[in-house]
This record gives sequence, structure tokens and C-alpha cells, in this order.
Amino acid sequence: MKNRTPEQISAIEQGWPTYALVRVLGWSGIHAYTDAPFDIEYDASTFLSNGVLLGLSNVKEDGTVNPQTRDLSLSGATNDTVDAYTDTRTIGDRVEEFAVYYDPDTGLSVGDPLPVNFGNISKVKYTDNRQPTIGITVSSKWDTFAGVRLCAANNTTHRTAVDDVNDTFFKFVHDEFAETE
Repeated sequence: MKNRTPEQISAIEQGWPTYALVRVLGWSGIHAYTDAPFDIEYDASTFLSNGVLLGLSNVKEDGTVNPQTRDLSLSGATNDTVDAYTDTRTIGDRVEEFAVYYDPDTGLSVGDPLPVNFGNISKVKYTDNRQPTIGITVSSKWDTFAGVRLCAANNTTHRTAVDDVNDTFFKFVHDEFAETE
């Protein structure tokens, strides 16, 4: 993992959009989501922007975690997605989270996405209100990336509800990513 580049730090300071990328590597294949208003290609995955990713929870403003789990919400799930996540084989599937910065003038990413967390699915809850929603609890591996400060997610407003390019997924951004080879 690398530190943020000067360009990424500048993007943060200018308030450019920060989007989340979440990838689930599981028994049913790779599922990749973003809250960006467009699909994002990264690391041989297409992170889909179809309004599925609602939010992540349990990160405080100072970047610390309370408790040691993260809740991931997916909405508008297709029958295939519901079947994949409600299968008992989903427990233990790996979840990876990244943050990516975008220049609103060029529409290009500012550097590579930065890993902010990874963990494993420990619980799945399915509800079917107006649209199917899947709640996934991720037991996080917080100690793996020493020095990483996490970002609290905007779990009350999300792109599918507000249709606002400035409605960024992360509320708080920290510059303390660890340097590793």
C-alpha cells in the first residue's frame, strides 16, 4: 500500500469527489460495487454504479473503529445477488474496500484507488421492503494495514436517493496511510 500522492492530497483539499469501491471475493464469484455515478474499472474488476452500494457504517470521525465490524448495505438486489449472498457459503467471503478520488473537470481518477480496509463476511441479513436490501456484516482485519486511518461513510444519504455528484460516500478523510513495499 502506498501513501497518498500529492495530487490525491490536493484533490482532498479541493473537495473533489471521493468514491468508494467495494469488492466481494466469494464462492459465487467477484462482486464489485461503487457509489460513483459511473462504473469504475480497477484491478481487473468493473465496479458497478447501478445504485446498489448504500453505505458502510461503524467508523468514527477520528477514523477509529467502533466496534470491530463494518456493516455494508446493498439495495435493489437482483434475484441472483440475493441467492448469492443468502447462501451459507457466503460466510467468510473476503471483502475489500478502496477509496478513489476524481477530478470533476477531467472525469479522471487521481492516482490509483487506495485500500482502506478488508475483512470477511460474518453475517448477512436480507429484507424485502420496496426493494430488496442486503445487510452484510464484515469482521474487519484492522490490524493488517498498520497506521491506516479509515473513512466514515455517509450512511444516511446516498447517490441513489439524492442523484448528486457531490454526495460523496466518505465523510471524513485522513492522510495517514501506511507505507509498505
